[in-house]
Amino acid sequence: MKRFVIPLLIMALLLMAACSNPSPATEAPAQPAKQATTAPATQAPAATEAPKKEEAKPLRIGYSVATLENAFFVGMTEGVKAQAKARGAELLQANANGDAATQVNQVMDLITQGVDVLILNPINADGIVPVVKKANEAGIPVITLDRGSNGGEVACFLETDNVAMGREAAKYIAEELTKRYGSPKGKVVDLQGLRGTTAAESREKGFMDEISKYPDIKVVVSQAADFNQEKALNIMQNALQAHPDIDAVFGANDDNAMGAVKAIEQAGLSTDPSSDKYIYVIGIDGTAQAIDAIRAGKLAATISQNPVTMAQKAVNIAYDIKAGKPVEAHILWPHQLITKDNIDSPEVKAYGLWSEMVKTGNIPPLPEDAGAAAAPAQEAQEVNEADLKGPLTIGYSVATLENAFFVGMTEGVKQGAEERGATLKIANANGDAATQVNQVMDLITQGVDVLILNPINADGIVPVVKKANEAGIPVITLDRGSNGGEVACFLETDNVAMGREAAKYIAEELTKRYGSPKGKVVDLQGLRGTTAAESREKGFMDEISKYPDIKVVVSQAADFNQEKALNIMQNALQAHPDIDAVFGANDDNAMGAVKAIEQAGLSTDPSSDKYIYVIGIDGTAQAIDAIRAGKLAATISQNPLTMAKEAVKIAYMVHAGLPVKPHILWPHQLITKDNIDSPEVKAYGLWSEEIK
Repeated sequence: MKRFVIPLLIMALLLMAACSNPSPATEAPAQPAKQATTAPATQAPAATEAPKKEEAKPLRIGYSVATLENAFFVGMTEGVKAQAKARGAELLQANANGDAATQVNQVMDLITQGVDVLILNPINADGIVPVVKKANEAGIPVITLDRGSNGGEVACFLETDNVAMGREAAKYIAEELTKRYGSPKGKVVDLQGLRGTTAAESREKGFMDEISKYPDIKVVVSQAADFNQEKALNIMQNALQAHPDIDAVFGANDDNAMGAVKAIEQAGLSTDPSSDKYIYVIGIDGTAQAIDAIRAGKLAATISQNPVTMAQKAVNIAYDIKAGKPVEAHILWPHQLITKDNIDSPEVKAYGLWSEMVKTGNIPPLPEDAGAAAAPAQEAQEVNEADLKGPLTIGYSVATLENAFFVGMTEGVKQGAEERGATLKIANANGDAATQVNQVMDLITQGVDVLILNPINADGIVPVVKKANEAGIPVITLDRGSNGGEVACFLETDNVAMGREAAKYIAEELTKRYGSPKGKVVDLQGLRGTTAAESREKGFMDEISKYPDIKVVVSQAADFNQEKALNIMQNALQAHPDIDAVFGANDDNAMGAVKAIEQAGLSTDPSSDKYIYVIGIDGTAQAIDAIRAGKLAATISQNPLTMAKEAVKIAYMVHAGLPVKPHILWPHQLITKDNIDSPEVKAYGLWSEEIK
C-alpha cells in the first residue's frame, strides 16, 4: 500500500474557504532574530472602553527556519504564521538563509528574548545542538520541525517519514523499469540532499536500502546536490555525459529533481512519458514547480509532504506543551505519491496540494486536536464500524507464545476477530523462522482473505510476503516488519523512540546519583534480525552516546530470552561489579538481569546508592510486579492487546478497499514505581492485568 491519505477531518477543513480574508502575515526576515518582526497572531477589534481586567498573555513562539530559498520552507513558514495567527500567538521569526552559524546566533537571541517555546527547522542536526541545550537550560521547550537535532532535549520531533519516502521512491523506479524491461533493471542517478540534515540522511538510507534489493538496477552516480537546483543541474549534466543511457533519477527533494529535468531538457533528450527513452525522475516535496512539471510530463513523480499542515501541527504542539499536556516525542506526518496518473484523483485532492494553498493564501486553521501518524487509530477517517464486521478469514502467524508480550498480542487478535465475526486461523512458529515460512505458505494455500504476520526475522519473512502478494492476499505486519514485499500496513510501537527513552531515563537517574550523567551500563540487546531489536538498539545507542561519561561496558544479544539475559548479566557483574544500570531490550531481558542481581546478593532497594537501575520494554505482568516490589526500576510499556485489535480492524479495512496508513506507531508509556498508580498510567492501561 503506497499511498498515504490525510485524515478526513483535516481534509474537510483544507477544502473549506475561510469565512474572512485576514491580511497576510509579515514575511519571515532574513536578519537575526533580534531584528525579527513580531507577528501577533490576531488583531483585536476596536471596542468601547470596558472595565480593565487582567488578560492572559499570548504564547510567545520563537521560530527559526533554515532558509526561504526553498518553496517547501516557504510553505512551512506560511503554516506556522497562519496557525499562530489563528491561535493568538505572538510569533518571533528568524530566517537563517542557509547558514548554520547565523541560525545559532538567531536562536540564541530568541532564547535571550525569553520566548515560551522554540520551533526549530535546523540546517544541521549537529550544529543546532548547542542552542537546543541552551534552551533546555533556560527552561524553554524545543520542537524540531522537518529536521531533527542530534543532541539536547527535544519535546517533539515532527517530520514526514523520510526513510519511508526514500523507499517509496526506489520502489516507484523499480516498478517503472520493470514495465519497461520486463524485470527491474537499468541505470539510476541518485541526487542526494544536504549532508548533515536528518531529512537527507534518512531519505538516502530508505532509497539505498530499497534499491539494493534489485541487483540489476545500478546506481551509476550518487552525489550530494544539497537540495539545490543548480547543483543538481550540474551533476546531472556530467552524469548524462558519462552515462547517456540513464533510465531514472532520484532527487532527494523537488529542487534536485527539477535540476535533473532541466539537464535532460538542455541535452535535448525526450521528456515524453510514452517514449522508451524517457528518464523517470522522481522528487520529494510536492512544490508548485514539481506539480506543473508532472502535469507537463517532464517530471515522472513527486512524493508530496504537506509542510503547511505539519507546521500548523507544530504550533498546536507548542500550546499543548505549555498547557502541560503529554505530546508524542516523534510524530510522522503523512505523505502522498503524486504522478500524472493520479494528480487529479480524489485521493490526491483529499491529501491536498499544499503549494496551491500557499499560492492562494487560503490556509484554514488546523483543529487543535488534529493528529497524524502518531495517533493510535486510523484517525478521523469516519469509518462506519458496522461495515467492519462480518465474515472474513484472517490468517495470523505469531513468532512465539513463550513470551508474555506475544501472548497478549495473540489474545488481542482473538478478541478483535471474535468481536467482528472473523474466522481466525492461528499459527505459532515457536521461534523458528523456517517453521513460520512453512506455516504462512499453508495459510496462503488455504486461501485466507488477509494475513496478519508477526515475523521472527525481517529478511526471512520476505519470500512468503511476496507469495501472498502474488496470490492477492493483503499483508499486515504486527510489531515486527518485513524487509521486502508489499505490506499494506506495518503496525508497531516506535521502537527507536523507546530505545531513546530508556537511555534518557538511565541518564536522568545517574545524574541524580552522581550530579552529572556518568556510570557503567549493560546493554542487553534483543533478537538480531528483528526490526524491534535493531530499532531499539539504534535509539538506545544514539541517545546514550550523547553522554560521554556513561560507559556501556557490556553490549550483547540476549535474544529477548530471560535465561540468556541472566547468564550475560552474571558474567557482566563478575567483570564489572560496580555496574550502575541495565537496558533490557524487552522485559524478559530486564528480568534476567534482575535475577542475576538478586542471585549475586546485590541490593534491590531503590533507596540504596548501590541500586542498579534496570529498565525493560513491554509492560509484562512479571515486570509490573517487579516494579511494585522495587526490583525493576522501570519498563516502557507497549499495549499489544489494543494494537492487535487495531490490526484486525485494519484487516477489514484493507479487505473492503478502504485507505489505511502504511505505517502506524502505537503509543507507549514509561512506567516506574512513582507513576504506576497514576491517572496517566491507568488511562494508558496495564495490558497484562487485563489479560489476567
